[in-house]
Amino acid sequence: EEEMKRKAEEEHQRQREANQRKIEEQRKRLEGLRAEEEKRKKAEAEEQRREEEARRKAQEERVRLLLRDLDRLVNTAESAHITVTLAWMKFQGEGAKGTKAAEERRGGEAR
Repeated sequence: EEEMKRKAEEEHQRQREANQRKIEEQRKRLEGLRAEEEKRKKAEAEEQRREEEARRKAQEERVRLLLRDLDRLVNTAESAHITVTLAWMKFQGEGAKGTKAAEERRGGEAR
């Protein structure tokens, strides 16, 4: 009876140790899976950061090009305005001279 008790206890101890080994193996496996998941998440976050950076740079380039085009349009408009203003001033000056000459001719005819 003592022998059977001892053998049963030894078997129980072996089972407990085997279960502890299995638990430890599963714990290590779970830690490995968690580490892989963390690594995958970090890689995804880095990839997303790079994509956002690329989008931001592309958007900045588009804005830069739009501002350049706008600046060119403003310069063209300013140049056209100056040209029209000068032409108008010249036209007004010539018109004044023409009006004065016509008045002088009329004045000469009246005499």
